[in-house]
Amino acid sequence: MHNLNNIFNFFRQLKYNNNVDWMHANKQLYEQARTDFFALGDEIIQRLSVADESISHQTTKQSAFRLARDTRFSANKLPYHTHFGLLLTPQGKMSAMAGYFIYLQPDDEDGDYFTTSMIGAGIYAPPAKLAKVIRQAIFDDGDVMQNYLQSDTYINSGLQLYTDETLRSLPKQWAGSPHQDLIRNKHWMLCKQLTEEESQHGNFADIAINTLSAAKEWNNFINQALIDSGESLSWKR
Repeated sequence: MHNLNNIFNFFRQLKYNNNVDWMHANKQLYEQARTDFFALGDEIIQRLSVADESISHQTTKQSAFRLARDTRFSANKLPYHTHFGLLLTPQGKMSAMAGYFIYLQPDDEDGDYFTTSMIGAGIYAPPAKLAKVIRQAIFDDGDVMQNYLQSDTYINSGLQLYTDETLRSLPKQWAGSPHQDLIRNKHWMLCKQLTEEESQHGNFADIAINTLSAAKEWNNFINQALIDSGESLSWKR
């Protein structure tokens, strides 16, 4: 069983001291939190690979996001993220494919965070050419996705379809589809948010495995459509 206290405590302090000098002075806190996260991530990958062998070759070191933020084009110039993030796809975190993701960060005390900790699956904001592929796949065979969203596997997982951003209008080639709501999405992502208490109740690895393994069918549908399209699976727009 993994203790997440080191991770949450580190990020709680970093939130209020998000600068290079503090990070250098507290490097040991960061390294301990990072070690704990990598151990947790490697266990999740090993166990999740039993359900989905397409990610069996991944490691946390390969799949974790950097703590340092890219601030070149952002108004927010804080140098560090306030969470650890991990993305597992069949071709690695740099490929535009559906995968499994984990974000670990403390509870939101001041309303500054987008979310609390989160686990989920799917794909967020794919490039336009790949979004078109996914929409066409839903138009052609959307019953697969719709049946999954009505299945006990999905309902019991605690995952929720992210629907905050959609197309304003549906292009004519997909008009008349019974799956218009799914086609209109800009993201095909399933999410489950967790408080600190929920994350530390029992074994987080167990929570992650039980949730993520339930999303295999969702990821498979998206990724098969992307692979069959022959498009380059990169994040270039």
